[in-house]
Amino acid sequence: MAVRRRGGELISSLVAIPSPNPPGDERPLAAWIAAWLDRRGIPSALLDYAPGRSSLTATIPGREGGALLLCGHLDTVSPGGDSGAASPKGWQADPYLPRLVGDRLFGLGATDMKGGVAMLLEAFAAVAERARREGPPRCSLRLLLSADEEDGYRGAEAMTKAGLVEDALFTLIAEPTAGQVLVGERGEFWLRASFFGKEAHGSTPAEGINAVMACARFLLEIQSKVEELPSTSLLGKATLNVGRIEGGRQVNIVPDRAKAELDIRLGSEEAKASIIAALEEEGSKAAAPGRFSWETISYKRPMVTLLENPFLQMLAGAYTLVRGERPLWEAATYCTDLPTLFPTGSPAFALFGPGDIAQAHQPEEWIDLRLWERDAGVLERFLANALFP
Repeated sequence: MAVRRRGGELISSLVAIPSPNPPGDERPLAAWIAAWLDRRGIPSALLDYAPGRSSLTATIPGREGGALLLCGHLDTVSPGGDSGAASPKGWQADPYLPRLVGDRLFGLGATDMKGGVAMLLEAFAAVAERARREGPPRCSLRLLLSADEEDGYRGAEAMTKAGLVEDALFTLIAEPTAGQVLVGERGEFWLRASFFGKEAHGSTPAEGINAVMACARFLLEIQSKVEELPSTSLLGKATLNVGRIEGGRQVNIVPDRAKAELDIRLGSEEAKASIIAALEEEGSKAAAPGRFSWETISYKRPMVTLLENPFLQMLAGAYTLVRGERPLWEAATYCTDLPTLFPTGSPAFALFGPGDIAQAHQPEEWIDLRLWERDAGVLERFLANALFP
């Protein structure tokens, strides 16, 4: 495949190494990146939290204390459909065979987020080369490429436990932001609501307690409660997605059990407390005379950075220089590794990466190489200003 634009060859190489999650096996991709860095004289290390579940880290030591972190993830979602098919559902060709159509590079993970990883790798290698010529950068530069971001954030958790973020001065997450600088992300509150009723014959439903109907009543009420939550100035309105429902065992039996899994995105810790109160009130009310319980599947707190942070201002300056306009200071609707890397405190951070989140988790995923070049230029200018003043 002839690649006319910068970045295309590296992104293609990353896409061609499958790392779908599930099932989850990032080691081949992490090992390939380690070899890529080694050829440029950059040592790195793999960090496994389970067999085959490899994250990668590398550091360019600085003259002073602290580190600037460049973060991305190695896994992708699965391609969907029959994984053994030449072209899984929605794909026109093998999702691991990169295709170039004009400036668009197609392939699984091209946007989310092997395009972002390629941007980080090229920028990291450029800083290493400059450090060899001119001496160490002002502070350390650390590359953190995690496993398992698309499922349980366990790669990020392992890196935090290893102490790799303790000296962070500023963290850049290269998720696909369409080249915008995002300064916040909503919280991710996943929960499971369970309802317990009483079985009866389907012809005499009044003799049973229908857990599916209780679950349905609950979902309608909790949707209203989420919609009533106040909007935050940066993170906006909370949202609710009912991702899974299970209940009943046969069409002619009143179901005595049902459960629903909910994905609620929140703009504040106060909103979480309000939702918990609503869960308990509306769940018990909907279940009566049956029973109700709920449990947290996962919670990642909402996060907002300080706009006055000097590194963020340097990033804004680089953005303005390359693009001729100031950043809009918007927030992500989705969750990243960030709250797992920093479970407490208020780290300085930005989300900034090539590709549009609308392409993520989609068949025929693509990234625009022309825009990738532009965003890579912003990152390189930022690192030059921050590390070699």
